[in-house]
Amino acid sequence: MTPLFLFLLGGATVFLGVVQAAFSALMRLSLRLMAERGGRDDRLGHYLDDPLQLFLPVRLLIGVCTVLAGALIARHWSRWSRQEFYRDTMPIRYWMQMGGTAFGSLLCLVGAIIGWAPNS
Repeated sequence: MTPLFLFLLGGATVFLGVVQAAFSALMRLSLRLMAERGGRDDRLGHYLDDPLQLFLPVRLLIGVCTVLAGALIARHWSRWSRQEFYRDTMPIRYWMQMGGTAFGSLLCLVGAIIGWAPNS
């Protein structure tokens, strides 16, 4: 049951992050003008006029989801011995390391292709 709740909390956190990122993008002037010209909805207009009313609850909910996920993991983790923990988390740590390395390599490749150099 714990993996299901962790999956649902992860999905909720991703959803809230997408809502926050989309609204942050909407706060740019050009997109905001398009939204206001297109016959904005009263609910959207309410949040466009005072963006803190959206950002604060979304950040609070992301924090709640993170704390709940941590509590579920801690409850499950207390049943593991150190050897079981390392054995069970080794694939996750491996793929995180490989993903970070691949992402960094991809950024370097893209930077080399477009001719970007740091501090220049």
